[in-house]
Amino acid sequence: MTLRILFIGLAWIVGQQGVIAQENAYSLAKKLQEQFLSAPAVSFSFNLPEEGRITILDDVHGGHVRLESAKLTIVSDGKTIWNYDKSTNREMIDNVASGSAFRDASSLFRFADNYTARITAQHGSHYTLELSPNALLQSLFGATGHMQTLTLELQMRKNTLRVVSASAQSKQGTTKAERLSISTLKTVPANQFSIHLPKSATVTDLRE
Repeated sequence: MTLRILFIGLAWIVGQQGVIAQENAYSLAKKLQEQFLSAPAVSFSFNLPEEGRITILDDVHGGHVRLESAKLTIVSDGKTIWNYDKSTNREMIDNVASGSAFRDASSLFRFADNYTARITAQHGSHYTLELSPNALLQSLFGATGHMQTLTLELQMRKNTLRVVSASAQSKQGTTKAERLSISTLKTVPANQFSIHLPKSATVTDLRE
């Protein structure tokens, strides 16, 4: 009888641990957010058919962000934004608007705070997490093909998430990002947070 009670007790404990260990969409997004925001910098890049290669470089703690595409180079320090249009050879300088994602360089990687998350598939410790950006990020994603969903294939290992692969879908619905890469960096490439303009470039400063 004692052995039977002990067995039932152990089975209950194991069952409870399984429940505790079970992740939901928010807890996955929160863990991922904490991992990325603990890094000095984050790189996020992908290809879109009409836009070409797009790279977003984020100085997480320094407040700087750089967005680079075939058409644009945008740099911000959270207060000022420098927007260089390569096709017209013109740079616009302005104050960062209140409510803009450029005010917080880490906003793109706040997966629990700035996205709606849902798990679309799970196989053991492997999860497929779909992230839909909220309105705050629209100013940032407007320059990157109006991305609507970011899908991450995640592997949980010892309470740490590894991004196995990633994909994204644009506003058009049928256009998918290719060669998407998202990773943390050990150092901040400080020289990337400025724009080196051609001498012939026209500069318009809209700051008051």
